[in-house]
Amino acid sequence: MIAVWDEATEVRNRLAREKALEAMRGVKVAATPVVTYNAGERVAVIGEMEAMAFAPRLMDGLRPVVVLTDGMEEPGVPVVPLAGRTLVIEGHLGDFTLKLGEPGKPTYEELRVDLVLDLGVRPQLTMPMLPPGYLAASVDDEEALSQAISVLKELVGVHEKPRFFKYDPSLCAHQRNGQTACTRCIDACPAQAITSVGETVEVDSNRCQGGG
Repeated sequence: MIAVWDEATEVRNRLAREKALEAMRGVKVAATPVVTYNAGERVAVIGEMEAMAFAPRLMDGLRPVVVLTDGMEEPGVPVVPLAGRTLVIEGHLGDFTLKLGEPGKPTYEELRVDLVLDLGVRPQLTMPMLPPGYLAASVDDEEALSQAISVLKELVGVHEKPRFFKYDPSLCAHQRNGQTACTRCIDACPAQAITSVGETVEVDSNRCQGGG
């Protein structure tokens, strides 16, 4: 089928485009609130002996500390042995807290860093959207390791991202009178940025990445 040029159709299309553009010019777009990160050079490298061997490569521009999940500590960069303790990672770019062991116990320890590079066989965090500033790579993939070094260095400094949500507690049906009614947003969030707080929910704007 061959399209036939029609002057009347062309005029209608031109007028429609002009009206659409005119309507867009009248729309007021509010500035999007932003979330600011300020990341220093301290990076936790998580893994076994290979992580300890890799960490010195970060010393040009970064300050690594190794969280050694298995193996013997050797001279080099600072090392914190996991020594059978549990490891919980909280936070985001510029403000990570690594909790080693059980709070209240003599062996409990907290490590504060700006960045995390996980070189473990099984990464500590596996959610679909990882927190900003958390990277995972295989010690057997040199290309991934080189890329991780570049990305970590680029993350040092001040960064901004949009604040992707606006939470209205009056519309939330999470909980009333101690009875849980809805957990859909908590269950669906790929960044695990939403948590239950009594009768409402709390969204961590630093971890939220607009997963919808």
